[in-house]
Amino acid sequence: MEQDELTICQCIEYLDSIVGDDKNVKDCLDYIERKAKAMDKKLRDYKSIFEEEHPLDGNSFNFSHFNPYSKSTLKRMTKDELIDHINILYINWKNTDNTCERISRLAKQLYEKLEQGRSENAKKLEDKENE
Repeated sequence: MEQDELTICQCIEYLDSIVGDDKNVKDCLDYIERKAKAMDKKLRDYKSIFEEEHPLDGNSFNFSHFNPYSKSTLKRMTKDELIDHINILYINWKNTDNTCERISRLAKQLYEKLEQGRSENAKKLEDKENE
């Protein structure tokens, strides 16, 4: 597993190993870990309910909510209705791309902060060893 693919629980374990014996920080990390596990359980429950209600039917999971119109339905639409439909698809596509870009940027920032914390902690450990 690469460093940028750590789960929340793995990050908590790593931070726990760095913190030492500070009870307040350990309590905070335990709280975050409990919340992360609860959120993961809820997400899995919601996902299973969603999959029961909306089977994939040949679409990928990301696009399981999208149900394309049949050819006959599209042929019955006026040009203005088709143009509106296409514009809606473009807007949704653009918003999806923007969301993906924003999430990628935030993930990169989080990873950079994690790396910065690792390097700072490595320096602290070296300083303690040199004393």
